Amino acid sequence: MRGWVLAIVASVIGAAHPIAGDPGGTATMRCDPVAEPGRVRCAVELRPADGLEVRHADVVIVAAPDFAQPLKGRIGPDDAVARDPLVWRWTLALVARRNGRGEVSAEVRAVLCPRERGRPCRPRVLAVKAEVVVGSSPNLALR
Repeated sequence: MRGWVLAIVASVIGAAHPIAGDPGGTATMRCDPVAEPGRVRCAVELRPADGLEVRHADVVIVAAPDFAQPLKGRIGPDDAVARDPLVWRWTLALVARRNGRGEVSAEVRAVLCPRERGRPCRPRVLAVKAEVVVGSSPNLALR
């Protein structure tokens, strides 16, 4: 009996990890350039692969340039501006304290399910990056 319990626990734990090389969809991130320090708006979009749909998703900021900090570290499913099974979108903001050029990185964590019922859903983590540009100088160095 104990062996069966351990096997069930192991299969549940194993199912919690996405399959390497099989993202199940695409995620993109874009940040609008701004002329001066202040709010920088970014948009994140998730589109599942053909035959899949999004059941749940969020965005977690994992790195930001030193001159621009995110207002929130996690943008949850309730914060999505679009929640269609075939596309989810979020907006997020950074606060830039000074001019600069750098990169913001995030992870889109999603539960993707086959549109054909009866097949298991799978969690996925898709990494996204976007350039953050604050200031109008074309000579800003990437930091």
